[in-house]
Amino acid sequence: MKLFLTRIINLLLIAVVLLVYQQQATARVRAVEDCEEQNSAVMNSKAGPAAALFTNTHEESSSGSYQDGNYRGTGFGFSGDLTVEVTVEDEKITDVSIVDSVDDAEYLNKASALLDEIVENQGVDDIDVVSGATFSSNGILDAFRDAMGE
Repeated sequence: MKLFLTRIINLLLIAVVLLVYQQQATARVRAVEDCEEQNSAVMNSKAGPAAALFTNTHEESSSGSYQDGNYRGTGFGFSGDLTVEVTVEDEKITDVSIVDSVDDAEYLNKASALLDEIVENQGVDDIDVVSGATFSSNGILDAFRDAMGE
């Protein structure tokens, strides 16, 4: 009886591990599909691939600055979705913060250096990813772009 219970517990543990693995794999497949869709859209753009890369679609005021408000966006970090909140006051980005992420704290802390850079640069143009936290960095940059409609 004891051996039977041990085997049942082992089977349950294996089932849980497989379920978690499937969820992670599904999330990664979705991310790859999203990238493929974006690449396809860029390549099929009427203005050509280069023009599509430089198209800026975020909401701007007549002076070319951002509209005041709080914006949330999601990108894909190393382990899954990463959400940031962008605060715009007086048509300027005043704060960018991570509100949700499943990435490891070590990598997320390294990548968090980008948050201040985004505020300083008033966007993500010319911001490089943090070495050693590439996926988390890209997740932050993509989440910002999503929040601002870029």
